[in-house]
Amino acid sequence: MIKIYSNVQKLKPFYLDKIGVEQVKSDIKELEGKIAVINAVKGKAMASEKNTTDNSGLDFAKNEQIAITTELEERKSVLKHCKLVKSHGDSDKVDLYDIITVYDKTIDDEYKVILTGKYEPKQSGIFDDEEEITLNSPLGECIFGKTKGDVVTYEIRGVKHDVLIKEFTKSGNTNEDVAGLDK
Repeated sequence: MIKIYSNVQKLKPFYLDKIGVEQVKSDIKELEGKIAVINAVKGKAMASEKNTTDNSGLDFAKNEQIAITTELEERKSVLKHCKLVKSHGDSDKVDLYDIITVYDKTIDDEYKVILTGKYEPKQSGIFDDEEEITLNSPLGECIFGKTKGDVVTYEIRGVKHDVLIKEFTKSGNTNEDVAGLDK
């Protein structure tokens, strides 16, 4: 699991598709399991350290618990405030799971990306030269719903990138709309 949060990101909706929502729910269950294990470790450490002056096991367990609890609360916050995104179905516009070829004028490079509604960006297993990006990434936000030939600008670490959408290949998702997540 990767931390991908910032204070700015918490203020705006987090866009996920059904796969992304399930991914976050799975992460929450996994983290809750880790908390249970940490609590058990803390109990054992407390019992064994009563007879010694070494508190390193208990300190380690406490630090792990804090880190895991933070991740758990972030995941719960994402799930609580997310918007469920589905394919818009417009064949002339970039949609979820389309393979998009872009030309980045800023770095003078062309590359392919797959736009997903997943929770975390991952290297695609489809082709070595394609990378998954999420709707929550700066580039993903800019290209969703755009058309071939559009130039979009996004910013990463203070550097603005002008990107030309050269072409895209449809994924086959055709008849869904963007909607709010039912709570």
